[in-house]
Amino acid sequence: MEQTLAKKKSKKTISSKINDKQKKHWNMYSILGLISDILIYPVIIVSLFSTFSMIASKTQGKVQKIFGYGIVKVLSGSMIKVGEGDATGFNVNDCVFVKEKDANEYRVNDVVAFYRYVDQADSKAPIFVIDATNPPPITGTGVDFGDRKTVADVVELKVLVIFHQIKEIRMNADGTRFFETKGTSNSGADSEIIREDFIVGKYVFTPKWARDVFQFCTTPVGMITLVVVPLTVLITMQLLSLLEQVSALVLEKKVLTKKIAYYAEECIESNVGTDMRLFDKAFFYDIMPKKQKADVEKFLWGAIKSNKLEQYEFAKETMELYAINPDAFWNHWINHSIGINKRRFIKARAHSAEVIYNEKLAYKKRLIENQINGVLDDVEEYVVEAEQKKPQSNFVKKVRGWIRKM
Repeated sequence: MEQTLAKKKSKKTISSKINDKQKKHWNMYSILGLISDILIYPVIIVSLFSTFSMIASKTQGKVQKIFGYGIVKVLSGSMIKVGEGDATGFNVNDCVFVKEKDANEYRVNDVVAFYRYVDQADSKAPIFVIDATNPPPITGTGVDFGDRKTVADVVELKVLVIFHQIKEIRMNADGTRFFETKGTSNSGADSEIIREDFIVGKYVFTPKWARDVFQFCTTPVGMITLVVVPLTVLITMQLLSLLEQVSALVLEKKVLTKKIAYYAEECIESNVGTDMRLFDKAFFYDIMPKKQKADVEKFLWGAIKSNKLEQYEFAKETMELYAINPDAFWNHWINHSIGINKRRFIKARAHSAEVIYNEKLAYKKRLIENQINGVLDDVEEYVVEAEQKKPQSNFVKKVRGWIRKM
């Protein structure tokens, strides 16, 4: 008696087995999802920074910008001395942010990046120093500047992008601004006077640690550490996820064709029932024996009961209709589907009817075969008994030969 009770307590029902495995499965997916979420955004940000840093370090003739922001590489030690807002100054190979502005927003002492180029066409008209008390009149120069170089022209020339400080602002009579610049570590101003459209942007405070990160990103070790390794991890996780999905689809096909039990451990852990398409769920529910319907319901819709209540309630309604009439069950699914899904439900219904018919036919065939085998066994027992009582007659020999041929 005690052994029987212990056996009943230790024996898990299919329903409880499904419930336990689904809990473990969802926990695993939650952890994987959390890891992906934690990794993917930093990887994207670091990848963008690394890309811009590489562009800044490799390209001298053009500054790439996003929303007016760009990254510029410091090419020399002309800004090592203290810069405004930066107690450490700017070292060679530092990568810093600059922000594009209107020409009239730049001020003396602003640190800017610019294309180092003097357009000879600008010498056609005099340039005056802007004096706040006596600004130059904007009367027009009367000069045709049609042959002026554009920024695109200068970029094609692959001129250097310099990072210096504005020391003086000038203007010609048509209102075009020009800037005299100087490296804070240099003794004198730059020889070039830079036209306003050749200014790339004003320096945006970039912490020393960020500059170090950008510089590290431009090195092979930095690219491997900050980009290649995290991306490899993400790609590996995605491939594993893809393989798991393929494996789940293979298991799903086996479950639908009854080549493997739906309550097998691998099916529950792969969440085959929950991820199954709706028309396949309806098909599988229909072809399963009546005594297993409750467990099949748990297998197909148990895991979505808490987070997809509306879908679960609709499925519950269809299963209640099934208890009344299987045709009503299918009609309910078909009538609430549109387009390709409606056609899939109709096809699943026909397939289900064919499977159920073939199973009934196979069952009747097995039943007849069992009955025939039972009769043959009875006949063979009769023959054996007859042999024991008297020598074999020709009739007995014929019967035995006939049985062996069967």
